[in-house]
Amino acid sequence: MSGHPVQQHTTYPPPHQQGAYNHQAAPGVQPQTPLIHHDHHPENHARSHNAEWENSFCSCSPLGTCCLGCWCPCILYGRTNYRLEHGSTKGYTWYNMNCCFYGCLVLASPMQTFLGYFQRKKIREKLGLKGGCCGDCLRHCCCPCCALTQEEKEVTQKTKNAGYQASAGMHYPK
Repeated sequence: MSGHPVQQHTTYPPPHQQGAYNHQAAPGVQPQTPLIHHDHHPENHARSHNAEWENSFCSCSPLGTCCLGCWCPCILYGRTNYRLEHGSTKGYTWYNMNCCFYGCLVLASPMQTFLGYFQRKKIREKLGLKGGCCGDCLRHCCCPCCALTQEEKEVTQKTKNAGYQASAGMHYPK
């Protein structure tokens, strides 16, 4: 030996097993809640985007939504986007900026596919639905009216669900 003391390494359990995230305390001890709770475990993140789409891609009901997706996709795109952002259609007008932008891209080029792709990706992430980038893009390339209809039905259904909360905006004190 060279005369240097040998260091012993103490192993500690990961934080999620140490009780930092466990809100149950030992008997007689007051439970403490961590100030910041970050869940960086990949297995938990993967589970969070595992829900199935509840509405079929090729379902044409209700008929009004399907017809809107076929003949006026810009209106359906704008309505779905508004509902996703605000949690309802309260205050919605059919001639909003999303509708106009989508409509201009439909007339000018097939670039509306990219808007549809980004909206579908946003819906998947916000609602925790299964899917991927390639599938999103293919759906909007091959049958944009079916994709828009499915998205509208999914967002409508989820916003009516009691557990869904629209993203909070900035509020100024009065």
